[in-house]
Amino acid sequence: MHDQKETLPATTPGGRLTTGRQTESENNGTRDRRVITGREDAGNSDATAYAAAEYAGRGWRVLPVHWINAQNSCSCREASWMPPCPSAGKHPVESAWTKQATADLEQIARWWAEMPEANIGIATGRSSGLWVLDIDPDHGGADSLARLEAKYGRLPDTRRHRTGSGGRHYLFTIPDGLTVKSKTAALGEAYSGIDIRGEGGQIVAPPSVSGKGPYVIETDCAPLPPPAWLAGLLVSEGSATRTVNGAETASGSAASALVLDISRTDDDPYDWDTATTPGAVPVGHQDRWLADAAASARGMGLSDRAGRMMVRKVADAFTNDPRRTPWTRADADAKWAWAKANYPHGHALDDAQLSPGIKAFIENLRPDAVASERSRLSLGGGAFFTEVPETPPSIWGTGGDVLWPEGEALMITAPQGTGKTTLAHQIIRARIGLQDNVLGYPVRTGKRVLLLAMDRPAQTRRAGNRIFGKDDPAYLDEHLVIHMGPPPADLAQNPDVLTQMCQAAQADTVVVDSLKDAAVGLSEDSVGAGYNRARQKALADGIEVLELHHLTKRGPGGGSPDDLAGVYGSVWLTSGAGSVVLLWGEAGDPVVRLRHLKQPMNEIGPFDVVHDHDAGTSSRQERADLIGLASASGEEGITAHQAAGALFDTQKPTPAQKAKAVRKLDALVRAGKLLKTPGGTGAQGPATYRVSAAVRTITGKAREGVHG
Repeated sequence: MHDQKETLPATTPGGRLTTGRQTESENNGTRDRRVITGREDAGNSDATAYAAAEYAGRGWRVLPVHWINAQNSCSCREASWMPPCPSAGKHPVESAWTKQATADLEQIARWWAEMPEANIGIATGRSSGLWVLDIDPDHGGADSLARLEAKYGRLPDTRRHRTGSGGRHYLFTIPDGLTVKSKTAALGEAYSGIDIRGEGGQIVAPPSVSGKGPYVIETDCAPLPPPAWLAGLLVSEGSATRTVNGAETASGSAASALVLDISRTDDDPYDWDTATTPGAVPVGHQDRWLADAAASARGMGLSDRAGRMMVRKVADAFTNDPRRTPWTRADADAKWAWAKANYPHGHALDDAQLSPGIKAFIENLRPDAVASERSRLSLGGGAFFTEVPETPPSIWGTGGDVLWPEGEALMITAPQGTGKTTLAHQIIRARIGLQDNVLGYPVRTGKRVLLLAMDRPAQTRRAGNRIFGKDDPAYLDEHLVIHMGPPPADLAQNPDVLTQMCQAAQADTVVVDSLKDAAVGLSEDSVGAGYNRARQKALADGIEVLELHHLTKRGPGGGSPDDLAGVYGSVWLTSGAGSVVLLWGEAGDPVVRLRHLKQPMNEIGPFDVVHDHDAGTSSRQERADLIGLASASGEEGITAHQAAGALFDTQKPTPAQKAKAVRKLDALVRAGKLLKTPGGTGAQGPATYRVSAAVRTITGKAREGVHG
């Protein structure tokens, strides 16, 4: 966290929302909602009804909530003489909503056919599998959250909604054995304005509009588990209970914490300052000491491999003590994973959180851990091939939607003047903790960024002023280092130089702008291989790499390139990158097209990127809505050929484009939003995709008042 005070911005009437999902305007004193679906007739009832079905598809129990009527008052007020509703557009229509909330699409269709303007409520708690951290800025919630994150670390990039009052809803899953209650001032008076919505609670969800303003999706991803420190605080404050071996623990007790809070307290059972070795830690408290050690190792800014090796050494020290329960390697790795999930890379912990003894012990282990990492034998084959996550950890992205994978280079390639530097600067700003996401995809915060401004640094400086000009200069000085002009030596001929520059800047991220200035002769394979070696050395040292690069040719008919062959230079440049993103358009265009030419997992896009050059921001805008297209096609449905044509804006999609369309369509089938009728052998024509009857009832007939 940086030193600037965190505030939650108020809703700006008439302004374009930057979520890429919704727009807001003022019209004759009433607010208008529209989901950007690619259909000009997408209105309030369709948007809200479809969103309700989408939430139900996630397994969340949905309910209708009162709305703001044409008289700009709550729909619960049937007569003008009635006093204003104190919770306008925010309370359930049905009094027995706790029992009636459902994920059944037929029931949802009936509700929104009867009440097409109804807002959406989501019931929280175990039945929906989620709970919500509610930040209320009117009662100091923004300041309380800033203090919490300064003490414990940033919240993860979980699903986040902006509320009508300008607050935030952070949606989390519910860990096994934890019961989260609904409670105001859930973390005590010290953190006012932070409420919890759990069992027996509900939240209003986008694109609803309350009496204070619209609800907007800010981070569109699946809810993540809460950080361990937050779950522990809920239990200690009585806002949650934990079941251990079938019995509910008492709130506030040591046994009730989901994991041990590493902050020291006055009633600690021993003097942490004197526990300088594992042997000095009393039996029964090694779990807490190992947690402290993992958090401290995380704060050193080491790579994942070095940090994991260090925590294993601490665990080994406990295991060698015959008085204690032996630790396994899996135990140590789990504690390191906990530290990674709860503490930013290179974070700072003060003496109120970690004792000098623990930090001194870890510092003594650091040389061995670093040396072990640099050894080719530091990771065995078992760990290398079996400890593989289902989805690649991301620097930029979420779940399987990864634009920049951890430990791999991201290359952004584009013609001149299409905004690749503008996009890179926003990623840098997010990487140093000044914004949460870029183009709607979360960016994980790092320690410090080294920007190699080699390609026209004066122009880079002017462009960056629009993005960084209003930020705290002292904070930028601490977290962002600029190198102007060519590198000290050609990076292809001197592959160690890139890592050395990052080490000198104490940076965990490097942005190379651009590749043509990093090495001379990139079209030669020997030069491409030499630069790739420099890139891989930096990655092996725990440095994340972002590169800006140019194209060599246009695609068919002078259009956008379809594959990596359009990227300038040796094949080693793209072969060594983990992800390659293309921006396509004419120089100076405010709207360009994003294509994902090389993907670590799911393909992202294609979609339009809207650059606001005056504000220094970019937003995502989907061009094709496959559900909308299928709905408009009725029972005939759409084919992969038609979907590919809409996605890639072409009348003659290639086989590769049709294959990509099939993957997107099949994903919607798995989500229960489309039905697939097979084609090919035994059937006439290709497979078709159509909207299910329940979803069609919701999206197509809600405004007509037709009952499902």
